Amino acid sequence: MNAIALRLILALALVIGGMATGWTVRGWRSDAVEAKRDAGDAKVAAENVAQARHDDAANQSGVAQVERERVARSTESGTEFKQITREVIRYVQANPAPDGCNLGDSGVRIWRAASAGKASAEPDDSAGANRPVSR
Repeated sequence: MNAIALRLILALALVIGGMATGWTVRGWRSDAVEAKRDAGDAKVAAENVAQARHDDAANQSGVAQVERERVARSTESGTEFKQITREVIRYVQANPAPDGCNLGDSGVRIWRAASAGKASAEPDDSAGANRPVSR
């Protein structure tokens, strides 16, 4: 082989070797950058999970407080209902006649008929259903 061909082959081998080395080094750097990015992503993901758990715990404590308040209100309303029922029973026992309830004449008539167990054969007009229509 002549010297020019040998130098050309040597230069070509050197260029190919340089390209291969550059490609390898670029891959290493790319891997390092990717690993650094993945570590950052993992850190952000861990922080997000920690924040989500913290928010969930705060929500659970808030829900528990609201539930305690709801149960307390439910208990209070049940107590109020029982108290109102007792008061109505006391009032009815103290005022057995409907006159104390400010009923009109037809209301007293209906009350007394119902108390006696006698149902009226006539329709009840206490709600105004049988009033004549005025035009």
